[in-house]
Amino acid sequence: MPGTGLQAHTERDFLPPWLWLVAAPLVLPALYLVRYLDLDFYLNWMEGERGIIENLAPLILLPAIFCGIALWRRRRVFPSLWIAGWFVLHGLGAFYFAGEEISWGQHFFSWLTPETIGALNDQNETNLHNMSSWLDQK
Repeated sequence: MPGTGLQAHTERDFLPPWLWLVAAPLVLPALYLVRYLDLDFYLNWMEGERGIIENLAPLILLPAIFCGIALWRRRRVFPSLWIAGWFVLHGLGAFYFAGEEISWGQHFFSWLTPETIGALNDQNETNLHNMSSWLDQK
C-alpha cells in the first residue's frame, strides 16, 4: 500500500498482519471472558503453577533464547561485536526469566526445595525472584 507505511502481505512474511493486529490484542479480553463464564475452568486450567498462563511465558521466551544463541554464532556479520553481545544479553535475560517462571524445572520434575533455599523463599520454590522484594516486586 503506497504511502501508508504498511506493506502488502506476502507469502514470505512469517506472521500475517491479522495475527498481531487483531488476534494478539484479543487474548486478554478472551481470558476475562473465560473467567467470567466458567470460574472453575479458569482456576483449574489457566491460573496456578501448572496453568496455561504460567507456562506460556517460558514457551514464548524460547525463541528469544534461540535467537540470542543464533545471533552470537553469526556475530561476524554485525558491524560491531557489541551489537551481537547486546543480543546475547537479551537471550540470557530470556533464559533467566523462563527458568525463574518454571522454578528451574521444579514444577515439572516435582523435586523438593532445599531447606536453605526454602527458608529464604516466600513460596518455598527453587527460584530467586521470591527471595526478595527487589527481585519480585520492583
